[in-house]
Amino acid sequence: MYLDALSASLSRLCDEYGLSYEDASRRCRCSACYFSRIIRRKSVPSIAILENLCRGFGKTPDCLLQVSPDTEEKSYRTPMRIEALRAYRSGNGLFTYPVCPRCDCTMEREYQAFCDRCGQRLSWKGFRKATVLITPCKTREPF
Repeated sequence: MYLDALSASLSRLCDEYGLSYEDASRRCRCSACYFSRIIRRKSVPSIAILENLCRGFGKTPDCLLQVSPDTEEKSYRTPMRIEALRAYRSGNGLFTYPVCPRCDCTMEREYQAFCDRCGQRLSWKGFRKATVLITPCKTREPF
């Protein structure tokens, strides 16, 4: 996947700028043979060569590797409000635990910055007004 994206980007950029592989390799400070091997997916460039390719075409690594910003990944960075508490009855009373708005799992502690299960960033604004969900007690059936 990495080599396919890099090869496609380099070919497209050579076409856009009207460059031969030899001219592009000079621009990127690598040998023409190595540059053509990268385009043909026969060589994996090192980080140093990838930096030279980026500098030569004035592109970022994300642009050169055709990495698009993933909205799903970014959504984990946006804080979600804690809007529910899950309550459990016990012989010692009622215990409540905050519920992650993304994965619906109970969390062990209040006021933590991220869910310990899915990694969602959390907001505790309005936490005092959260809905309490009573979970029924599971009893064991006699044999």
